Amino acid sequence: MTTSTAPVDPQPLTTNTRCENAPTVPPVRLALNESSIPPPAAVLDAFLRTGQTPHRYPEPFSETLVAAIASQLGVAADHVFVGAGSMGILQGLIRLLAAGGEVVYPWRSFEAYPLLADNASATSIALPLRPDGRCDLAALAGSCNDATRMIILSNPTGTIVEKGEIEWLLERVPVTVTIVLDEAYRDFADPDRIQDGIDLLRHQDNVVALRTFSKAYALAGLRVAFSVSAPALAEKLRSTSFPYRVNAPAQAAALAALNEHEWLRRHCAMVRRERIRLTHGLRRQGWTVWPSQANFVWLDAGADAARIGQALASVGITVRVFPDEGVRITIADGEINDRVLSAVASCAPGQLGSPDRMLQRKVEQ
Repeated sequence: MTTSTAPVDPQPLTTNTRCENAPTVPPVRLALNESSIPPPAAVLDAFLRTGQTPHRYPEPFSETLVAAIASQLGVAADHVFVGAGSMGILQGLIRLLAAGGEVVYPWRSFEAYPLLADNASATSIALPLRPDGRCDLAALAGSCNDATRMIILSNPTGTIVEKGEIEWLLERVPVTVTIVLDEAYRDFADPDRIQDGIDLLRHQDNVVALRTFSKAYALAGLRVAFSVSAPALAEKLRSTSFPYRVNAPAQAAALAALNEHEWLRRHCAMVRRERIRLTHGLRRQGWTVWPSQANFVWLDAGADAARIGQALASVGITVRVFPDEGVRITIADGEINDRVLSAVASCAPGQLGSPDRMLQRKVEQ
């Protein structure tokens, strides 16, 4: 195993900040960027119905789901690979393309990136974000050398890589380097600003778009994701992966979710609306909050991060705390977001007290 140059959290996938005085009721989980609402009834029905036949194997390579995804995206089915969550697919990509080489990504970022690289005997190159919390594309391009095999782009603090910026990066990166676009949060972003990875890979064989059913489709517990890439790479993923990766109820639920266009629209609209309200409320308390295009906000709290985590834990809300860096808070519904604002206000660097009452929720039926 090669040595990683990435900073690794002592507990990289810890979900909770605990407090001795926390309520005994089940905590509100705002640490893992899960959906705050369950999937629609039709998706749950498909999941439960298929679960009635556990004695039957699922489709070995999710063939029906692959065909449905390809049809919806307007690509041929041989571009699509379905796997057990984005982490599972990314692990396969790193093993195929970067074992013995370097994997470059921004940091702070998804905590699993250095773990996946190490598991695949690749070296992690973690490059600091810009002061505004965005990916430093110039640094990513400048880091490439003969050992570089992969660059992973995501929105680690909720910020995005704008349209046109990835093309700029592609022009400066050797074609031997694969650009993996982790698009887990793209459904929550402004479509006029975010780059569509599918459009890019129509003309660039070294681009892979990685998408998931965990976030916008509210299926995090079922572990279903897919990649869209050049057919040759998709075939390599299939040939080096074991069959039956995704169980039958998960396949059925994901397939049903693809048809829930109106539910998806309303869910993402709710997240965007509450994201704006929570961001404004935190900023009015005096906090620095980067402009998010995801289903979470990043509070650039520095030394106050642990104190904020404890304040939220004391009212039964768990968030992802990065000591001396910041706090990541998943967007929930209006009532829970109000509780977040009230708890964080007790730690605010500006005027203490309750959140700004001028920010009233707008409820759309």
